[in-house]
Amino acid sequence: MPEFVEVLKTRRSIRRYKAQIPSKKTILEILDLARYCANAHNSQPYRFIVILNSNLKERLIKAMASKYEQDLRKDGVSDSQITKIIGTALNNFLNSPILILSCITLDDLHKYPDPERQHCELLMATQSCANSLQNLLLIAHAKKLGACWYCAPLFCPDIVKSILNLPSSYIPQAFITLGAPNETPTPIIRKPLDEIVQFLE
Repeated sequence: MPEFVEVLKTRRSIRRYKAQIPSKKTILEILDLARYCANAHNSQPYRFIVILNSNLKERLIKAMASKYEQDLRKDGVSDSQITKIIGTALNNFLNSPILILSCITLDDLHKYPDPERQHCELLMATQSCANSLQNLLLIAHAKKLGACWYCAPLFCPDIVKSILNLPSSYIPQAFITLGAPNETPTPIIRKPLDEIVQFLE
């Protein structure tokens, strides 16, 4: 238990990595344990796509960056800021040793005739996926690897699905970058419990 608590308290988002690439065996070990999360109806609606092809990754990330740039221009962001933001995004993804796309699928969830309950199923799938990613991040840290969770695919799912040729039932959720950490982020100050906990007695 003390070791588990230490893993929970010391995990950080890692954005800078060493050049070494984790083995497929290590990646599969992490994803194997990631799937043991709590999930809606035990439907296990999460799917992981490990992008190892560097040309495919570059094509995907640059297409996403183009869409991101369009959105930033709509928001009135200056050219200099756009250049900086896009440059950082490209660097984060293209220089990551491993890039994992997480998706949800509604194939095995309950089907309802009304949109309200069907929307709840979508939310449950999203929660299930988030649980699997929390497992992934903690397991990677326990294995002395670094990882970071990015929600960029949410903003351009059609681009992601088209370039990666994903099934129509997949809904892209997040990127996880993974590799040997090349930084040690400072601890994050957490909100005090009395700000986030309420007892009804």
